[in-house]
Amino acid sequence: MDVEYPATLNDYIQSENDGANGMLQLANEYHSSWPGSKMGLLGYSQGAQLVSDILCSGTGGNFNHHAPLSPGIVKNSIVAAVLFGDPHTSPTQPMIIFTRMNNTVCKQYSYRMASWCDKGDELCDAGHVDAIHGLYLQKYNATMVQYVLERWQNSTVSSVTTTAVSTDLSTSSRTTGVSTSTHKASPTAAESDHPSTSTASRPTILG
Repeated sequence: MDVEYPATLNDYIQSENDGANGMLQLANEYHSSWPGSKMGLLGYSQGAQLVSDILCSGTGGNFNHHAPLSPGIVKNSIVAAVLFGDPHTSPTQPMIIFTRMNNTVCKQYSYRMASWCDKGDELCDAGHVDAIHGLYLQKYNATMVQYVLERWQNSTVSSVTTTAVSTDLSTSSRTTGVSTSTHKASPTAAESDHPSTSTASRPTILG
């Protein structure tokens, strides 16, 4: 399932707020309709910010302060969260473009979150190479799919279905379903406390 929201750089804050609220609603509705199902959350660029926000709560400041998904839904239904080019995170700085005020919730979910940020990415690595941010889907699709499948297989939930929700920004390539990629050879979110975000892609919910 794709999250329908502006996904634009113009009026970014409103776009991100709309997207986060829309994704949160979709995830809650999906869980209510199929409480025994599993979901995967996938996002690129701004879409990645939506994924991390509905798991960890809003960034703060002018961004919304919506409550995140309930811990029960995350624990029982969210098998994986994948983020590419997340503006929240940098390998050299805890946060880069949009600082998250409190990372406590993100830390407790880090074992099911994988975030890719390639060196030189202008949004998540304070880099200066424009092309890098758009290469994640080409480079890491197979790795991402394998990660989600392994998380799904290791899940203790007996009843499983799969659906996808994604979000997109007009200034970047849109992503839907399970196809995404970037330059970091290994998921940084799984290794660190922070997921990643970006300004241009639809997050996807696999349920």
